[in-house]
Amino acid sequence: MRIEQRRSQLERYEALCQEIGEEPAVVALAWLLENSAVTAPIIGPRTKDQLTTSLRALELSLSGETNQRLDEIWPGPGGEAPQAYAWSQLGGVTWTFTKHTGRLPNSARSPKHRLM
Repeated sequence: MRIEQRRSQLERYEALCQEIGEEPAVVALAWLLENSAVTAPIIGPRTKDQLTTSLRALELSLSGETNQRLDEIWPGPGGEAPQAYAWSQLGGVTWTFTKHTGRLPNSARSPKHRLM
């Protein structure tokens, strides 16, 4: 999905982050840390500043109103987990887990499609 297709959501998200005085990355990590459906948020800082910014999320507690607004801006796919969430989109190609095996198609498991 292209950025232009999500422009409205991105602008609302950035406005919300500005209202609460936090960096968008910090708000995203704080939401993940508070979300019981997420078991382990993974960060990938390249610099000390990025690590310091990410650590701010440990101190941030989002209000109920902020969480509600985030849910309105970024609604989930709907439906029950894991079926509704069992998808990945990379480079415009969508892969879905097969209903019976829970495995990606062979083409998605090949080394040329893996993320490093």
